[in-house]
Amino acid sequence: MQRLKVYQVMENADSVEGRGRMVHVAYFKHLDDAQIIAVPIWGAEVRDTDLVIFDSLSEYKEHTIGEAKMKALAKLSTENKKALGLL
Repeated sequence: MQRLKVYQVMENADSVEGRGRMVHVAYFKHLDDAQIIAVPIWGAEVRDTDLVIFDSLSEYKEHTIGEAKMKALAKLSTENKKALGLL
């Protein structure tokens, strides 16, 4: 698994009234490059994003199961964790 910090340029799909959804234009490694592209586009914005690239489907499944477990454990109190034998 690779985790990359990238800058995503987004533009509004409705360039007339600005009421459309935001759509992807491009990813950049450097903020300066993303800003150069975004400036002439009306309604564009730059978002910093963590791009995660998995080497295989099994690695993805392992990662998502691990995240689900962490979220579930975060909801438990210390007493509940002790009762389950987790501490």
